[in-house]
Amino acid sequence: MSELTEGKTIMINAFKGLSDETPFRVKWIKEILDTKSIRLGHGPSITKSMMIKGPMNIDYKKMEDTADKMIKSFENTKMAHVSAPGGTDIMVYIEDRGFSMDVKITKDPYLANLPCGEIWCGPIETKGNDVIVCDGSIGDIGKVKKPLKITLKNGNIIKVESEDQKLVDVVERLTNVDEEARIIGELGIGLNLGAKLSGILLEDEKALKTAHIAFGNNENMDCGQNRSITHRDFLFYNPTIKITYKDGSTKILIENGEFCF
Repeated sequence: MSELTEGKTIMINAFKGLSDETPFRVKWIKEILDTKSIRLGHGPSITKSMMIKGPMNIDYKKMEDTADKMIKSFENTKMAHVSAPGGTDIMVYIEDRGFSMDVKITKDPYLANLPCGEIWCGPIETKGNDVIVCDGSIGDIGKVKKPLKITLKNGNIIKVESEDQKLVDVVERLTNVDEEARIIGELGIGLNLGAKLSGILLEDEKALKTAHIAFGNNENMDCGQNRSITHRDFLFYNPTIKITYKDGSTKILIENGEFCF
């Protein structure tokens, strides 16, 4: 694939996102970023509507200010208790794992989703217990018909449950492509005022009042150690995020989807 990147300074991925092709996209992105000279806009399943009417036609300065405030609030954090009305209740360990944004890119890797509008970090891969309940959408699968319950132990998926058995079977297959595909890889928070819940995770994960946990590769995140060939997000609505700082103090950053600043 190197002949496709040779001599390029800007590249945009604008192709349809399919669940079984995620390993290809992870490999492709890594090859682009390894050049250290290409700015990449990543838009799997991007639509004309996203570009014209919605999440790419918004007040970027306002979104950047929100992202800055949120990231500063996470400085010196030890852990985050993430919960949601749908049943998500998990402690995510993020000590010394810095947050990034895709609204403003000032250092490499020069990678941003199109549309952009989230902050994220790669949590410590060997910690994190309890439950995630995905009642929104799943990367490259779409909106869930029935909630999907994921049980974790030490950052690793140990059980997947849903009334939708077909969904369970698909998720089990996609998270078993290698040993690290079932290990926690990301905590993300949506910030985009124009994003709507379309069933395309590229847009859904940017929507306000949503958060997501991903499993799999996080090598391009600050201190990320997960080298899986895949990466898949699981989104839930109206999160509450209470953080504990290194000094023991606590703060609620988001309550029922609303920012507390």
